[in-house]
Amino acid sequence: MRNIAINLISAFLTGLLVGYLLSGTVTISIVLACLASVAILAVVYALIYVLKKRAK
Repeated sequence: MRNIAINLISAFLTGLLVGYLLSGTVTISIVLACLASVAILAVVYALIYVLKKRAK
């Protein structure tokens, strides 16, 4: 579970870095896009967790 949290945090920070490098500033739209991508990633992690739990 700790690895998942670290992956989500690093995905958010990487998105911020890429957004900053592309636009030169960090805007609300970049932050929201990063949050949306992290939310999608978290849903996928949860779905994989549930599917693995059902397989047992």
